[in-house]
Amino acid sequence: GDVKRDKYGRITEDTRQYAPNDVKVSYQAYEQALNAEGWEHGMKDQSFVKLREVSIGYNLPKSWLGKMGIKSASISLTAQNVLMWTNFPFSDPDVGDENINAPSMRMAGVNIKVGL
Repeated sequence: GDVKRDKYGRITEDTRQYAPNDVKVSYQAYEQALNAEGWEHGMKDQSFVKLREVSIGYNLPKSWLGKMGIKSASISLTAQNVLMWTNFPFSDPDVGDENINAPSMRMAGVNIKVGL
């Protein structure tokens, strides 16, 4: 078959015939192979909303600490990369790389601070 394009590069006629794809490939491998060849097949909407970090803490009352000889103490829970809303779920658009990348890892932790 043959493909015909107008002066803007848009396809006006396409008589090519293709065999069905019987090789399974992950989306990430597909995108990386296309980008490695320098083939741009369209724009990706990389608009997103991301909750990068959440932290909540509690200062222990001084009445609890006086008996132990501690001046101050606090405990807090923290989490990073908690939520992300995007139409491009296979990658983290916050990274800013033109090639596809893995989503950000979520992390959670506990902080304990003691002042003597």
